[in-house]
Amino acid sequence: IVFGENHIDVAASVHNAGQTYHQTGEYVKAMELYQEFLSTARTTLGYEHRDVAIMLKCIAQIHHEKKEYEKAMELYTEALRIGRITLGDEHPEVASTLNKIGNLYCERGNYGAALKVYQEGLKVEQSVLARGHPNIIVTLTNIAQLHWHKSD
Repeated sequence: IVFGENHIDVAASVHNAGQTYHQTGEYVKAMELYQEFLSTARTTLGYEHRDVAIMLKCIAQIHHEKKEYEKAMELYTEALRIGRITLGDEHPEVASTLNKIGNLYCERGNYGAALKVYQEGLKVEQSVLARGHPNIIVTLTNIAQLHWHKSD
């Protein structure tokens, strides 16, 4: 079976290639591929789909790593909105996005806002994941690091 260039399976391969470029720090190429996937996902799946939210989070992560904080926050917030609509408030992907937002707040020194979203994400994780799950440990570590940074 041959898929057209706008088929979601082709887009998934584009996303995977984008992740490889992202992991190697080739942000320009990663961003091109992420944007291509996002366009295809929006066309084939709609603007409020889980895959769109995940891709927005990937793009936000690049902006975050490049210290383009306002753009990163805009995209994380949109990913969170879509995630809540498509997955509900009590989903690990929503908690993951909250953690990313907390990381951004923490990096910018807004520890109160970071703590609030970390705690919100932790509450979700503790309600849907097994005790000791790696995501819970990551969130608890982020909260501990936040307190350490506040004491500087």
